[in-house]
Amino acid sequence: LSSAPPSHLAWCTHIPPSKDTHTAGRVGWRMCVHEQAHDASLSALKPASGTMTTFHKDTLSYAVAVANDVESITLTADTTEADATMAYEDESAGASSATPLASGGSTSAVNLAAGSVTRITITVTAPDGQTTKQYVVDVSRAGPQEAALQDLTCTTSTGEACYLSPTFNANTFRYSLT
Repeated sequence: LSSAPPSHLAWCTHIPPSKDTHTAGRVGWRMCVHEQAHDASLSALKPASGTMTTFHKDTLSYAVAVANDVESITLTADTTEADATMAYEDESAGASSATPLASGGSTSAVNLAAGSVTRITITVTAPDGQTTKQYVVDVSRAGPQEAALQDLTCTTSTGEACYLSPTFNANTFRYSLT
């Protein structure tokens, strides 16, 4: 007789009691075979700051945009399978070694360069130890704000004052001199 296994098992079977005189009256056995899960997906992925497109476990590439004043970022990730493992790498570290990450935990602060994109890769390994998925997060930190003039004056080559038309405004880029 076979029976439906619990969700984490591959299959179960019932072995009836033996008719042997040494084991007469004993109960039968239920034997179950365990199978490791093959799911290497994340159930959640969240940046600590910035905006990111909506997460879906089958989408493997994301972009996060942060303001110029954000100098570092952390990501929080959850695995779908409780026994799955994760590690992350960030290109700003300059090394290619992966740092372990617990499900529900956050990466350490990843430094962001102003005006550039920093890639963070999270690799999830399923409980079977073989199946993997890589999630890539490209974090764009805005560059410094453009410098704006605070004032603009002019003088002639003989040292006489000249006048701007229209009067100075930091958002006006064309003037006439009189």
